[in-house]
Amino acid sequence: MNISLISYEFPPMFGGEGMYTYGLAKALSDLGHNVRVITADTRGRMESMVENFEIIRLITIKKPGLKLFSFNLKAVKKIEEIYKSHQEIDILHFTYDFYKITLSKEKINIPIIATLHHPWSAEHRIIKAGTPIDYPNYYFRRVVLHHFEKMSKKTCNNADKLIAVSNYTAQSYITEFRVPQDKIEVIPDAVDTNKFHPEVDGYEIRKKLNLADKDRVVLFVGRLDYNKGIEYLLRSFSRINEEDIVAKLVIVGEGLLKKYIQAFKRNYPEKIVPVGRISEEDLPKFYAASDLVVLPSLMEGFGIVLLEAMASGKPCVATRAGGVEDVVINGETGLLIPPADSYSLYHAIYTLLTDDKLSKEFGAAGRKRAENYFTWDKVAKRTVEVYKKVI
Repeated sequence: MNISLISYEFPPMFGGEGMYTYGLAKALSDLGHNVRVITADTRGRMESMVENFEIIRLITIKKPGLKLFSFNLKAVKKIEEIYKSHQEIDILHFTYDFYKITLSKEKINIPIIATLHHPWSAEHRIIKAGTPIDYPNYYFRRVVLHHFEKMSKKTCNNADKLIAVSNYTAQSYITEFRVPQDKIEVIPDAVDTNKFHPEVDGYEIRKKLNLADKDRVVLFVGRLDYNKGIEYLLRSFSRINEEDIVAKLVIVGEGLLKKYIQAFKRNYPEKIVPVGRISEEDLPKFYAASDLVVLPSLMEGFGIVLLEAMASGKPCVATRAGGVEDVVINGETGLLIPPADSYSLYHAIYTLLTDDKLSKEFGAAGRKRAENYFTWDKVAKRTVEVYKKVI
């Protein structure tokens, strides 16, 4: 098939949807399909990138609030140009959430697939009901989320078929936008099990962060946002530091709660290690340098961080929030606890930090689960079956 994937995010731009697009494009190409990726320009940083698929980069307006809008317009124009030049396109697959698809079937009669990564309506409710620490920024966040909801609804209406990355995400769209159940297929996200692997060496990262051999490392990777449950993680970790455990919390990511974390760190200067944004190349090394990965989200569309942790052979602690239960099996690959419960989070973290046997069992089972169910080859094959239904 001749497949065109459209995504604003794409390497070297850091983001889950960009990595999803890259992984799917590579896997579809490996299966023998002709793949084209239409994405945003990254100022020439990756133009030398050599892959077995075509990459078209569009120059967009860089100003916040306009960059996605301008990319959407230019992507539509580019697709029309390709179509009019009689280059074959069997499938248009929008792999990024922030779309208001405006393609006219009268102009371009090509089946449209869209992947739904994130239940924006669910996050909007959480932000609206909560009392975030940085209220002015979160007021703006609510406005943005409302816009994302509108775009998602438009996408659902215009796509011929939808792919949701988790059962929770699928059900959210069915409930919120009354999407017919038979219009959505659930196909999980995937992970590169060669890149994220138990044999990756974390020594370099531990040395860089001044971590001693005796230090137990709890790792958080993600956007520093209210719905990620950062507040509860910090509270739980303050309890752990009262115990006789030499543990450090390494926090990877950027976001609105960065200042809150820095303020909390002043109370535990030797225990909290915020490192900000890191390169995609270093990410597997951070998992390798950790003993345990925690994702305490209030809501999660899927939880790719947990999948990367499992592929790295690390035990997980996460909340029963959103699509997480599609990823982690409680009592087998990690421990699942209620969201917004700092005591349960503390207890789960403490359990795995003090039980090496259980941690190793969870890590080994997680690696096996990642290999059996969440590889790009398997996900690409299932995605092709969806394509065949609309051609």
